[in-house]
Formats: sequence, structure tokens, C-alpha cells
Amino acid sequence: KLENLSQAIAHFQPTRLVGASGTFDTLTDMYRASVQQAKFRYQSTYSIPAEGFQQIAGQLINLDRAERLQLKGMIPMRVDMIVVASCLIQFILGQMDTDLLHCSTYSLKEGAIAEILQNQSGTKPLQFARQAI
Repeated sequence: KLENLSQAIAHFQPTRLVGASGTFDTLTDMYRASVQQAKFRYQSTYSIPAEGFQQIAGQLINLDRAERLQLKGMIPMRVDMIVVASCLIQFILGQMDTDLLHCSTYSLKEGAIAEILQNQSGTKPLQFARQAI
């Protein structure tokens, strides 16, 4: 059930969808390949136009596993679950007013570890990600 998610979106009215690592890395790789743009080694945030995501999602949903494996930017580890993830992202985007997906190359685990280390040391928050472009 996604009713709680729908209620939260309606209540908080987010204007950005931010994804961390995993599927969002693969979506970024696929989008950048589709527009012939390389990812940069030290860049940790990327943006995908919602329209670009919808085109990729359409492919992912309609292609079989073997065909998905042939897509530029697709990695074998993600080929099965990326379809489900794309459907969930489409569901969320359908309830939001946004034209960009923001993607971080850092995982949630890395963020949690950084926060724990920061809290233990009493230092200022770490600034990993730059403004999404």
C-alpha cells in the first residue's frame, strides 16, 4: 500500500525528488548515455529531466530482461529491480509538481555513517554534495 506515501506527498507538497545511489546511479548513467554526456569522476550530484526519466522508464517497462541488459548505462545487478523502481518513481512523480529528479552518487549508508561520525566528533556538518545541476 502506498496510501501513506500519497498522503505525505499531499501534505508536505515536495517540489524535488532526490534519489541516492543504486537505481538512481543507473538511471543517471542511462540518461547521460542517451544524451552523450559523460559522468565526471568527482561530481556527486546529477539531475535528470522528468521527461528524460519518463522516456527511460518507458523503455525499461516495455523491454524484456535481455533487451534491458543491452541498454547503455544498465548494469546487470540492477536489470531486474529497476523496472519496479521505475514504476515507483513514476507513481511518485505523478503526485508531484517537479520537472527534475536529483540524484546523489552517495548512498544512504554513507550519509548515515557521515552523520554518526560528525555527531561523535562534534564538528560542523559535512558538505558532500554540491548543488544539483
